[in-house]
Amino acid sequence: MLSRSGWRRSTAPWFIGGMWSALASLPAVAAPEAPAGAPQAAARYCVATGGVVETYRFYSGGAQAFARPAYVCNYPDASGNDPFGHAIIDLATLASPQPSLAALAYYAKPAWNGKFKITPAKDYCVQLGARPALQGQWSLQAFGDQIGMCMFEDGSFMEEWTLFYNQAGTPRGVDLATVMRFPDPAKR
Repeated sequence: MLSRSGWRRSTAPWFIGGMWSALASLPAVAAPEAPAGAPQAAARYCVATGGVVETYRFYSGGAQAFARPAYVCNYPDASGNDPFGHAIIDLATLASPQPSLAALAYYAKPAWNGKFKITPAKDYCVQLGARPALQGQWSLQAFGDQIGMCMFEDGSFMEEWTLFYNQAGTPRGVDLATVMRFPDPAKR
């Protein structure tokens, strides 16, 4: 699988070929082209499941973008009741038939321990053993609306509030369990 920094270390060669051949067999979807650099088959899968492909960059207090872009699938709130309600997941985790730490955390839903230091979502991210953005934020553009990504050791990630609301039993946007290719291990 792809991560922000390239291939994930835990990816076995047999998996890489299987994943790409599986993704390549997805039907073509009439949709806007994915951003340059985004995995095309994963982007098509995002659109086919009702999401919008977006490219986030990490900004640290100004217009300077750091790190590589993060290609995500954003599932906005279809009801229109929650203008900030969305579920954001990285394209690799969304389209992979193999587990990632972000997908496993989403499915496991460990209860928040209630310890409040930063924000509930950032604290929950730390509780999961991942890293939240603490000195800067992810945004579609410099000085734009910002979100926090919960970054896992294997390179997978989800938006912090997506994970937090899911563990509380109130997924936002769409329940990612209905769109992730890797099925819930508890329901196998």
